[in-house]
Amino acid sequence: FRIADALGIEKLYLTGSSPVPPHPKIRKTSRAAEQFVAHAYHASALELVKQLREAGYTIVSLEITTQSRDIRELSSLSFSKVALIVGSENTGIAQELLDASDFTLHIPMFGQSSSMNLATACAIGAFELTRRFIKEAEAVAQLEHPNAVRLIALDKDPKYGLYMVLELLSGESLEVHLARVKRLPLEQACEWLLPIMDMLEHAHAQGL
Repeated sequence: FRIADALGIEKLYLTGSSPVPPHPKIRKTSRAAEQFVAHAYHASALELVKQLREAGYTIVSLEITTQSRDIRELSSLSFSKVALIVGSENTGIAQELLDASDFTLHIPMFGQSSSMNLATACAIGAFELTRRFIKEAEAVAQLEHPNAVRLIALDKDPKYGLYMVLELLSGESLEVHLARVKRLPLEQACEWLLPIMDMLEHAHAQGL
């Protein structure tokens, strides 16, 4: 709870045998943070993952596996909303949850041990997500180009955590348009792509 409050996490989900407020352990360790952090309990973590995916969340597990990627690669992954799974102190993350995840990330270890305290790992993972969010906002703020949306604000809401406000664009998205027309004529595709490429050239010139 304290980590979620400190880093502006939107919501904390507790599952399985996790204690829930007002459990004495939580009251002792959270130092009243449970009063400020939105949270919910679900008996089945797998069912919760399915619900979050349907709501548009990318599912990321924090675990060392043969397929996991360095958490420092987080900036190269594509997602807008993310749910971070951290497992049990003793058993880690269940295989069924790893299989249901879109990505599995690990914290690189440089010592003799290949594990660390769960709360420490959770703090590092949450911080990396927050850092990526802030870096994206800072990158958008540098793009002063007619074909790039403007960043209006970057702030923290007491209820929803960190947020950014972007310029509102009118019209339908490319995804919706393609779902309707199925395929763009070559001329129209070029007409739309050239301004995008111009904006990307500007972004690269800014070192982004």
